[in-house]
Amino acid sequence: MRSRRCCSALAGPLAGALAGALLFGAFPLRAQQTAPSAVTRADSMAELVRLDSLVLAPSVNAATWHARGLLAWQLAQGKRAVGNRVDREQSRLTNAADSSLLLATTLEPRNTRYIVDFATYRSQGSPMVRAGATRYMRRAMDVARASGDSLVIAQMADALGMLSFREYQTMFGRRMSLDNGPSASIAEILVQQSGSEGRAVSANADLVRQTIESRSTLVGGNPPPGVEAYDDALEYFETATHASPSLPLPWRHRFAALADRKRWEELEVAARARLGIAPWDPDAWLALGLARHRGGTAGALAAFDSAFAQMADSTRRRLDRVERIMRPKAVQALEALPSADRARTERFVWTAADPLWSVPGNEVRAEYLARVAFAELRYTDEELGLHGVDTYPGDLHVRYGFPQVTANFKCDGGDAESPSMVCLFWWFAPRVQFMVHYQPIFNRGRAAMDDIAVNEELIAQAPATWTGVPNLPTIDSIPLRIARFRADGARPSVLVSGAVPLQHMSVEGVRASATTMRFWMFADAAEIVARDSARTGSDGLAQWKLRVPPGELYVRAEALVPGGGAARGTALVPSPTSGAGLAMSDVVVAASAVDGATPARRWYELVIAPAPDTLPRARSIALAWEIYGLAARDGTQRYTVRLVIEKSSKSVAGRIAAQIGGLVGLQRGDDHVTLDFDRDGAARDVTLDHIALSLREAPAGRYTLTVVITDKVSGSIVRRAVPLLIGP
Repeated sequence: MRSRRCCSALAGPLAGALAGALLFGAFPLRAQQTAPSAVTRADSMAELVRLDSLVLAPSVNAATWHARGLLAWQLAQGKRAVGNRVDREQSRLTNAADSSLLLATTLEPRNTRYIVDFATYRSQGSPMVRAGATRYMRRAMDVARASGDSLVIAQMADALGMLSFREYQTMFGRRMSLDNGPSASIAEILVQQSGSEGRAVSANADLVRQTIESRSTLVGGNPPPGVEAYDDALEYFETATHASPSLPLPWRHRFAALADRKRWEELEVAARARLGIAPWDPDAWLALGLARHRGGTAGALAAFDSAFAQMADSTRRRLDRVERIMRPKAVQALEALPSADRARTERFVWTAADPLWSVPGNEVRAEYLARVAFAELRYTDEELGLHGVDTYPGDLHVRYGFPQVTANFKCDGGDAESPSMVCLFWWFAPRVQFMVHYQPIFNRGRAAMDDIAVNEELIAQAPATWTGVPNLPTIDSIPLRIARFRADGARPSVLVSGAVPLQHMSVEGVRASATTMRFWMFADAAEIVARDSARTGSDGLAQWKLRVPPGELYVRAEALVPGGGAARGTALVPSPTSGAGLAMSDVVVAASAVDGATPARRWYELVIAPAPDTLPRARSIALAWEIYGLAARDGTQRYTVRLVIEKSSKSVAGRIAAQIGGLVGLQRGDDHVTLDFDRDGAARDVTLDHIALSLREAPAGRYTLTVVITDKVSGSIVRRAVPLLIGP
């Protein structure tokens, strides 16, 4: 009935459009601007002129004032969408909207729709105007309660909840600096323990926290600032969801409020309640997955899958983009790929990111989706059409999760925004720290202009971090040794060995004596080409001889001791050498490598005992390699082997001595030693060499061992290098 009264005052082409706007009621008109319409801005301005003439009459009904206010409101928003410059036309439209909507509520003070629209208009204005909207929202709620209008109760309770929630965001955890203001204290934090180039290190969260606490103090109060506002916001959201359970927006805001305070059990209860009403709601499934993941309960990935199943394809693609955690240059390279290669790369990224393949699920993938869910729920602004994951604070959360250290200061600056803007200091990890200029009343966050270049460089260096992932045990590293050889039909072509750090894996204080190491080899599409497992000895060592397809591959090994931690190692398996001419395989480093019952002609016929990653001092090691394409003269091939052992670090002190049988290495300065010896034999396509090498009390440290082969017949030279780590 109210719509007919409104539209009876209109004879122009906008009658139907304004009737539809009235049906939307308190929902933001800004979102409606994107709807297809044949009505132009010129038509709208002509209609406003007609309404302007109508309100000049001696007696004007509330419906006409209301229609004029709605149209002026929408036109003012369209003007803002063109640019931020405030001009006379925009001021006239804003004044017309405000005065017309106010007069409508004055003429019909019991008309809930008029009060709702005016309150909504006021709630989208400046901070001062928004504050004045509260009494109209409460008035609309009182009228709606009296008439039993549950829809208006829900809309106004939700709007009041958002105002309280933004007040909470402004004041909660507010700190007051003890010196020259927040910029001075934060600057000191950023430069503490500066490196050689003056870049901030801030290597310790406790140190950063102590620095903040020593230079600032929490703003006092009982209860502390923001606590009461948060409680009010949550109560309003609960009122809204109970009054009209079918409305999605109050549920989304309720989810955001619970997630912001990490109230995961309550969030799961709320999400389940919403899904009982609307099992097709993707926001509810996102909230459920977030609550399960953060709360450490099962089923998070299943909930996220259900959320994506309920979304439009465009929304799903927007949220689930691996580019969100990649370096900008890597994003450009990914976008340049054909669709098939792009999909293969994305599968590889997520498969490789799974911290433990031997445990069901992908904890990093679940963590990423939980971050996406939080950012989308927490930072989305329906009024401005902003998606949470695409905002500045949302992007930081997707990349780095919750900061380990936070601080809330009032921003200095003196601009028009400063009264309602806070400066949030977020410290995620060493060298990963940001200052967010956040305006809660508009739910907008940005970087300071002076920080943009620094932030871009920081994100390029550390595009994402995965610390503090729930349900993930401490993962140690498994050093892997890889040696690849030319394939020989059905025979092995790769040797892989690894050392599980059993000394760091204990159950109730008892060191693990052995464990099972699982092994996978996969291609760049995350396609598994080989897998195996082996029981380690008490030294934690295991090795595999494998036949694999050609091309570049990756190897991964894992060991898991229930209740005692886990370990993982990943390495690249380079493509084997091919073609004519002199070439050689990778160099095997082992504890021993000896012939079997008969002299070995290929590497896989050797009996090889794996060596630990850290080689013991004063012990011999074994080296083995294959040479391909040696030239021959008179059926004989002749070549020289040179071993060069050099220090990789200047911190390695002492002289190096090495010996092969009776051959003692010749020292060349203080940083390397060389050993030369000649070989000859009958011509072969493949020549196997293996030796025992003693480093004779070499100082502890990192070294590089290079094997240089010189073909005396052809004069060709080939070399391979391998790192060595000698323990104390």
